[in-house]
Parts: sequence; C-alpha cells; structure tokens
Amino acid sequence: MKIIIIVLSCLILSGCANHNVICVRENDIDEGQMKEVQKISFINNKIDEYSIDIQFKVNNDALEYRKVIFESLKNSFDRYDGKDGIKYTVQEKDKRIEINIKGDYDKMSDDLGFDKDASLNEVIEFLENDGYTCKY
Repeated sequence: MKIIIIVLSCLILSGCANHNVICVRENDIDEGQMKEVQKISFINNKIDEYSIDIQFKVNNDALEYRKVIFESLKNSFDRYDGKDGIKYTVQEKDKRIEINIKGDYDKMSDDLGFDKDASLNEVIEFLENDGYTCKY
C-alpha cells in the first residue's frame, strides 16, 4: 500500500510541474482575417518551448496586394534569422500567408516577447490582456 501511495504522489507531483498552454486570437482587418495560435510548454513553472502559428487569409479585394503583404510580413520576421534556438517559416499558400515560429527558451539568444523567467500565470495574464483566449 505504501508503494502505491508513493507512486501516486510522484505522478501527481510531476504532473503539476509540467503545463501546456494554448492561446488563440482572431482579428479581422481591412486586408483579411488573421488567426494566431500560441503554444507554450512549461516545466517547473518556467517556459520550455514556445511556438506560434499565424494564418493570414487575404480578402478577395486585397489579393492584388498579397505579394506586398507577404514581403512585409516576411521582412518583419527576418530579425529571427540565425538566432539561437529559434526557427521560423513564412509561406504563401493560395489566399493565405502562414507563419510559424518555434523557440527553445533554454537555447534562445533572444526572447519572443516573454522574459525567460516568466511564470505560467504571468504569461497567461499577459496574453489574455492582449486579447487572446487561453486554455491550460
């Protein structure tokens, strides 16, 4: 019986140390609709891995500006090129522009908007104040 209690205690304690948060924000702007999904994993209440998927759907009446919009978005993310611990892609697909950024916070030389020591509650509060809906 003691072994079962010890094993259950270890599982409960280790499960509490790891959290995954998914935060979503959607916006309509003149040129189209944007959906952002941020996924953040925490170990011992510190950020471990971070990813954001951004999908921008260009409205039909703005299609002629799609290349300009794409280049503008691509240029804004080029600052992460060559940074330690960060990988990103910016792609055009039909009427959509898709951006993906992934970061390993332990290896990163630059943060992605959150201090490396930001806690789970601080990150959730920041994102929810910025218009995201978070599940954790």
